[in-house]
Amino acid sequence: MNKTYIFSKENNKENLFYLAVLPLILYGLYKNGYLLISNKYITKAMLIKVILYPLISTLIGYIFGKIFKKKEYNLLTFGILAGLTAPYNFNIIAYFSIVIGMMFLVMYVPNRLKLNEPALLISILILLNAIFNNSVLFNPMEVTSYYKYSLFDLFFGRGASFIYTSSIFWLLISYIVLSFIKVYKKNIFIYEVCTFLVCFLIYMFITKEFSTSAVTLFNGITFFSFIFLAPINEASPSINIEIIIYSIFNAILAFVLIFIFNIFTGAVIATLISSILYRIYDIIRQKRLLK
Repeated sequence: MNKTYIFSKENNKENLFYLAVLPLILYGLYKNGYLLISNKYITKAMLIKVILYPLISTLIGYIFGKIFKKKEYNLLTFGILAGLTAPYNFNIIAYFSIVIGMMFLVMYVPNRLKLNEPALLISILILLNAIFNNSVLFNPMEVTSYYKYSLFDLFFGRGASFIYTSSIFWLLISYIVLSFIKVYKKNIFIYEVCTFLVCFLIYMFITKEFSTSAVTLFNGITFFSFIFLAPINEASPSINIEIIIYSIFNAILAFVLIFIFNIFTGAVIATLISSILYRIYDIIRQKRLLK
């Protein structure tokens, strides 16, 4: 059984993963760096914080991987995903403290008890944000509400999101690249996005609020969760019928959290809940097989 959805001794295509995340990083630097500097919302010195998130998170994953070689690729992948999902306004010291703490969870929790660690990390940040009642997603330009973006703008990444996850266009390009990796469960995204769109169409038909609903639909965090988080091997099923059930359930739960409960980051929370329920089911199934 493969240990992770990206890295595998049989596949040996980790370079495709780096290629998949590269456009997200470049666009994140453009949106949360260049645009803010050119419009005089931040100084060039403040750009360092944006750069440090993926750089240090990846470095932490690399160092921990060298120490704990059995899970080297898992730790490196976790570090990269953590860097991509950094919230703009979150305290950087607190952020990296949480990332390091999560690294120990990745290292020492047995595979049979694995949850979706990246989704857990992001959910912790979301929870802390809710406790302190502070929006961590908006950069200084977005906080002003001075700019009004079209759906086209939102699709290409001008909306609020984590630093490197706002562009749906580049996320779809990442998905195409990831699809060439044999151990990547590409069907999960297809099932999820189709279910999510069906739910959206039904909701739009009932509420008649197309413009408001469409803005919520073009949410980079949702697409990032469906593409990068939900298919993680250890936290998702491998049998086709279970994959279908898991994907449909996750998409419906994400839709309910986002559109009914107005939780903008609901897809991440849905993915965490789905991974927990799948793990409970898997443990019960294994006990029955042993009996």
